[in-house]
Order: sequence, then structure tokens, then C-alpha cells
Amino acid sequence: MKTQVTVGLFLVTCFLCGCGEGTRTTGGAEDTPKPGPGTLFVATNGNDAWSGRLAAPNRPATDGPFATLPRALAAAREFKVGPGSTHEATTIWVRGGTYFLTTPLVLTPEDSNLKLMAYPKERPAISGGRRITGWKEVTVAGKKLWTTEIPEAREGKWFFREL
Repeated sequence: MKTQVTVGLFLVTCFLCGCGEGTRTTGGAEDTPKPGPGTLFVATNGNDAWSGRLAAPNRPATDGPFATLPRALAAAREFKVGPGSTHEATTIWVRGGTYFLTTPLVLTPEDSNLKLMAYPKERPAISGGRRITGWKEVTVAGKKLWTTEIPEAREGKWFFREL
């Protein structure tokens, strides 16, 4: 039975936001990641249907980075066992922005040698929270309030304690 490790969001966020060691050259300038085997990219303007091999979307928007960390993790696993794989280390470069996780990011022993790195000079943040949209100002009993509809909460499918 494989042991599963749930990555603590605090630790991942701390690492990606610069608390861990960076990749610096001896001159102090940060290296720009280059596309290549075992190198994947995630960006908020990405698409999980793309290859994940480009740091930014191409001009016709037909290929570029992945949009989510779970998709990048799945692609890293596919790379390690795919045809012609040499089982080399895989690096997932995470571009700046906020990434919302709906489930924990689970790493297993097959993910050994995987590196999750913040793209140089960018500050990605990983959040276990949910974005609530659709806010509008209303007046109730003469007081101005902000309100929004959350159908999942009304239906008992989503519970939360604070906003």
C-alpha cells in the first residue's frame, strides 16, 4: 500500500512565495526556466487542455501552460512513466497569481524528485478557500448590506464558518 502525503497548504504557499531556497546563478540573477523534457508550467491564464510545456500561451492561444496544479501533477506523473522516460526529475513552474484548490494536493512516493517552483520574480499563492462572486449592494431595514447567492450553502452541500 502506498503511503500518501497531503501537502500542507501553508508549507506549499510558504515555499512558492519565497521562504524556500530559490534557483539563483552565482551572479545573483534568477534563471528563466526553459521549456524542455520534464519541465511543466502552470499559470492563471493557462488551460488544462494544453500541453503545459510553455511558460505563457502562444500567440494563437492553442498551447501554453496548464491552469491548475492537479493537472500539472498528473502530467508530471505521465512524464515519469511515459514512453522514452528516463525517470528524471520533473519541475513544475508555477506562475504568479492565486490558485484555488477544491481538494488537497496529494503527493505519493511516485512523485519523488518532483519540484514545485515559483516562477522567478513571481509570487504564486495556493488557497484552499473558495472565491465567492456575484456580490451586490442591497438595503435591508434602512441599512446598506452586501449580499450574494450561494446555492451550494442553501442546499446543504457547502458549509463554512467565516468569510
